[in-house]
Amino acid sequence: MATKLSDIRLAILTPIGSNIYPKNVSCFFGLLSALQRVFHPASRFFWVEGGPYLIQNRTYLLRAAVMQDFTQKFDYLLWIDADQVFNIEHVAFLVASAVMGNLDAVSGLYYNRHGDRHSMAGRIVNEKNDIYWLCDRDFAAERAQQTVIPIDVCGFGFFMIRMENLRKYCQHYPREKWFTESWHGVSQMHYSGEDVSFCHQFKELGNQIWFAPHVSVGHYGGIVPADFKASNAANRFEEVNMI
Repeated sequence: MATKLSDIRLAILTPIGSNIYPKNVSCFFGLLSALQRVFHPASRFFWVEGGPYLIQNRTYLLRAAVMQDFTQKFDYLLWIDADQVFNIEHVAFLVASAVMGNLDAVSGLYYNRHGDRHSMAGRIVNEKNDIYWLCDRDFAAERAQQTVIPIDVCGFGFFMIRMENLRKYCQHYPREKWFTESWHGVSQMHYSGEDVSFCHQFKELGNQIWFAPHVSVGHYGGIVPADFKASNAANRFEEVNMI
């Protein structure tokens, strides 16, 4: 595994919907201009335009990255949702955390769209798969010391996975199971978002997920209008774009 940022082959995946704002656009333009200067020239950016159907959009993006991986051999895959506010330094800090700690997966810090100051990182707390979402007080020391802490699940807003582990995940689960909105708990079906259920399955294969609270990005969030949702019901894998 490479140890310098300039040796890291990074695949960045972004589902783009109607909740993208000018500030978000400027973040992605900045990322594109710096990506292959900071990281290995083989690094690539994948994006798909669509509505709120994140299960489909994430599946198309992941399929494209996995297929490309056989020729490009990416080291890490980084999800960045289109409503995040960040710069190339945030990406570099998260990559550095993953590389130095030899981590299977690591999430940066961002707060949920309701603005109640909860980070999108959590722990499963009982046999029913109930999730406790971490608050500022739960990771204050780690944030000050710039260290990572283990978690069970997280959102995909700013989430990095080692490609070797991701490839095994994709080989183990059929494509229609990569992202779902629920999983079977010990005693009942537990509802979750598609990113949380991915984390649950990822951990079942023996992987560990970490949280880097010192890598903190902004999060706009947003509401997708119904007419946009209806017009984007049929996305296709061929519509994935790569830069």
